[in-house]
Amino acid sequence: MFTPGIRGYCGSVSWQLFTSQIKQAQELLDKEKQTKAQLDTPEKIHQHADKMREFFLQAIGGIPDDGSELEPKITGVIKRDKYRIEKVIYHSLANYPVTANLYVPENLSAPAPAVLLCCGHSYEAKAAIGYHQQACLLAKNGFVVMVFDPPGQGERMQLIDRSTGSQIVQWGSREHSYVGLASTLIGENICRYFIRDGIRAIDYLSSRDEVDSSKIGVTGTSGGGTQSCYLMLAEPRISAAAPACYVTERLTYMKMFHPHDGEQNIFGHIPAGFNYSDFLIAFAPKPVLLLTVAYDFFPIEGVIETYNTAKKIYATLGAEDNCQMVTDVSVHSLTLKLRQQSVAFFGKVLMGKSSDEFDMENDEPLTNEELNCTKSGQVLVDFPELPSLMDKITSQFPEQSKLTGEKLRGHIKALVYHNRQGDTIYPRVIDKTVDIKQLCIEHIFFFSEPDIVVAGELIRPVRLDGKKIAATIALLADGSDSLRSHDRWTQIARMTSPNRAVFVFDVRGIGAVKQTGGSQDRESYKSMYGTLFKFAYNSWMLGDNFVCQWAYDVLRAIEMLRNRDDIIEDDIAIYGEDDVAVPGLLAAVVDDKIKTAQFKNLPTSYKQAMKQTYYDRGNINEWTAIHGMLRDFDIPDLLDIINNRAKER
Repeated sequence: MFTPGIRGYCGSVSWQLFTSQIKQAQELLDKEKQTKAQLDTPEKIHQHADKMREFFLQAIGGIPDDGSELEPKITGVIKRDKYRIEKVIYHSLANYPVTANLYVPENLSAPAPAVLLCCGHSYEAKAAIGYHQQACLLAKNGFVVMVFDPPGQGERMQLIDRSTGSQIVQWGSREHSYVGLASTLIGENICRYFIRDGIRAIDYLSSRDEVDSSKIGVTGTSGGGTQSCYLMLAEPRISAAAPACYVTERLTYMKMFHPHDGEQNIFGHIPAGFNYSDFLIAFAPKPVLLLTVAYDFFPIEGVIETYNTAKKIYATLGAEDNCQMVTDVSVHSLTLKLRQQSVAFFGKVLMGKSSDEFDMENDEPLTNEELNCTKSGQVLVDFPELPSLMDKITSQFPEQSKLTGEKLRGHIKALVYHNRQGDTIYPRVIDKTVDIKQLCIEHIFFFSEPDIVVAGELIRPVRLDGKKIAATIALLADGSDSLRSHDRWTQIARMTSPNRAVFVFDVRGIGAVKQTGGSQDRESYKSMYGTLFKFAYNSWMLGDNFVCQWAYDVLRAIEMLRNRDDIIEDDIAIYGEDDVAVPGLLAAVVDDKIKTAQFKNLPTSYKQAMKQTYYDRGNINEWTAIHGMLRDFDIPDLLDIINNRAKER
């Protein structure tokens, strides 16, 4: 068996994926910094902002708009001393209700400024104490405030038992990523629905007589900070913004090895030169206040770098004072100081008042149940006939595949090879042993790419007598680590014969080349928010697909075997199982000399699995999915290529 560091030959292998992705990002983001350093005129700034806005909106699939009406309904009112809280349900899209609380100051003599408050990843969403108290603080100081539940939180859980309201998939970020994969498969991003909810909330605010629609601010913390930044870029009616505990700098964040959520990962934004600072550049020269904490997992170093970049942009536009930042000494949270600073900021830029004119004391919070807009506390329980967000996304899946046959093969080849630079393969056979069944086991490693080591165990008959034999590349769920099990070893040994060798191959991140540090310390290696999830999302941000990197490794293994003098070049088969079956299939499609390909637990159809809503994440997940694939093809189309090839032979 392999030991750590490929038996001491390559000690860095356990962190190679991380360092490789950081290196790629570093090169691209260095160019981004150079680009921003040259934004030295208002014209250049506005051109850059327009370019980044166009990229962002195209990358997420645009903002959905079906032309439907808001259909707002007030389901209850709570009276307080200085304001009332209206329980509002409006429709972001047709048959897609949003639950919200509208805080309206009493005794208004004229339309008042408004603030849209976007909720972060909290179970209670609009009723979470921090957000609720921030809304109360703003309302009693004269602002109309709207707080709405994002999908998967508050009263808008999308993956629940509709008869009981109990969760089937955990609320919040896990639901976002779970549903978000369906968006990814058609080349979109689930954030487009979050943005749509916010835009329609502003539509509703603008429709109210109590609101001065020329003075609307936006704020939000963590995931709400994400939504705030998206609206800063996409919604021109916003006059001022105060995103909290989200803005940092991309490379700085990547180095912390934290995963983002489905709505926070935009395909290709690193090679496009899109960074956190672009939200602020797109918003300039309107007033913005970055609300930050010193001990956040959104690194403060990145916040400062982005702030300094934005500050220069604002200065070039003659509005340096419109870009400000405040930091509290805290871990990731919407602290009292940040809540108070948001009131002072919006009071200054939307009301023209100083901070000493405001009441900064917290009101007694209300409960989640008191603030609910629905009877049951869940929209999909009150209205069981309505489609979920997953239903809305999967209803957009194309009926027929766009690509088949050789066009599809060419497309897959382009995805797999991407811009990878594989040098000449120099395989190292670092050990040979012979077992009691007279099978020779060679431990081999080589470079698939300049920064990526892959490995495997070649099991073959001891005596070949100068003849060449066929070979099977075996892609096992845990790679060569699987051979530590006697039963698995016996299974693989049976695949060998006097005329066939088996190469148990470890693609990057599996088996002997598995990452041994990082997020798997908190999550399992193959789970949502685990290590492979993180690498897959990083790959998408880099404009690539992790499963295509795996497939490239398989093609390199085929190349390595064909270069041996004991393997028949045109008699190599592929066996793949579980989540490494998909890269085996992709490699078999690209290499038209592969005679046989067999798979265990290969997804029968991504489309059909997603339409069932509760898909099996054992083999349909971020690291086995291709961004936008269902616009062009599905698993049956790939299998058709291989099956037709076999018939032709």
